[in-house]
Amino acid sequence: MGCRILHDREQDLAVLYCSTSDVAFGPVFTDGDNGQAADERAEAFLRWLQIDPRRCDESELQAFYSKWFAQEEAQYKRENPETCYDCGEPVGTCDDDCPSKAKEAT
Repeated sequence: MGCRILHDREQDLAVLYCSTSDVAFGPVFTDGDNGQAADERAEAFLRWLQIDPRRCDESELQAFYSKWFAQEEAQYKRENPETCYDCGEPVGTCDDDCPSKAKEAT
């Protein structure tokens, strides 16, 4: 018995639940930008958390989730940098010949 993941495959949503009390709790996980399914994201959160989430109150669990989500988002952006529409280079690294640079100057 412990913390489990309940996954709705049709809508790709997942929640944590206590298998002892059969009560769901915490955030609702959705599919990620990187193609991860909701249950995979919930599993990643539990690995990151490294404690039994049932010991956390709702505000503490939400704070942990927010911190994890921010780290996940930052990692995704590092691995998938936004590219310039005009030249295809990562945003902020365009050279002087890029049409976007000319647009910024005007």
